[in-house]
Amino acid sequence: MDDSWVVGNPKALEKYRNDPYCTYRYPIVSMLTIFQINQELHHYSSYCCRNSKLPILMISGELDPVTGGEKGILDTIQTLQKIGYSHIDNKVYSNMYHEVLNEKNNRKVYEDVLLFLEK
Repeated sequence: MDDSWVVGNPKALEKYRNDPYCTYRYPIVSMLTIFQINQELHHYSSYCCRNSKLPILMISGELDPVTGGEKGILDTIQTLQKIGYSHIDNKVYSNMYHEVLNEKNNRKVYEDVLLFLEK
């Protein structure tokens, strides 16, 4: 199973590969649930935005296939806006994969999260 999409940091990837809680195969029903949830995310009327000014920070790696790239990130931002949120900040980190907090150069990610929380 190819897990190279998880993180580019070799030490973090080795730790991931040796963690029994990370190296399991999803049952088919779990994959079905993921697809159903993704579809349900676009039922905007099912959501109630209680705080339209809630600051939201989205962080992802440029090389993360889970986000769906620019198109997927834009779709997520538009979904949040349609639900009613208006303060959405998006950071995409170049040359990083899915686990941006475990990459070698994660200091910038942590600094950005801290700055966001301090605002």
